[in-house]
Order: sequence, then structure tokens, then C-alpha cells
Amino acid sequence: MTLTVTAKNFKPIKNNVFVQELDSGIQKTFAGIIIPNQDTTPKARWGKVYAVGPEVDDLKPGEFCLIKHGRWSLGFIMDIEGEEKVKVWKVEYPDAIELVSEDDPRLALPVVF
Repeated sequence: MTLTVTAKNFKPIKNNVFVQELDSGIQKTFAGIIIPNQDTTPKARWGKVYAVGPEVDDLKPGEFCLIKHGRWSLGFIMDIEGEEKVKVWKVEYPDAIELVSEDDPRLALPVVF
């Protein structure tokens, strides 16, 4: 069961960072291959920054960050008036952030030699 939070707006405090689109659960590649849930596999995951607190000056919403394995919350659904529902996770900032990208790195095609 996933917690749903309904609010008029969402504004993190201090140095809190929330991400959406975290690579988790069952996934499907562009070619249609289904990849089973790998949440127990210890690997870093990419997520899209949803919101940051006022003390965070090196991340902004819309950027992508690579998060160390297991350094995020269980996640919950944000239901904000006038916006689409979105699942978000709280990230342990700054220790959990390994890389930051303005472009979605998950769309990069692998290099074949």
C-alpha cells in the first residue's frame, strides 16, 4: 500500500530533496523486453529531481541525479491541486547523490564495439 499526500502545494524545508521517476520495480525497455523487479540488487538508481529545500543550491527540479543504493525513502504519491499525481521519494542529501545531469541519462544508447 502506498501513502497518498494531498496538498495545495509542496515546498520542502531545509536541505530536503525529493525525486520522481526513480528506476525501481518492473521495467520495460524500448524494445519491449521486461526486466523483473531489481529493488534487491545493490546498485545506484537514476531519479528526476521533483523538489528541493531552500538550503540546496547544487540541484534544481528537472535535473537527474544518480542516487546510491538504498539511500531513498519508500516513496509516496503527491496529489497536488491542479497537477498530475506523482510518486516521489525523499533522498538522503547530500551523501546519497553521486552524479547530476541536466539530460535524462537513461535515454542514452549503449555503445556497441
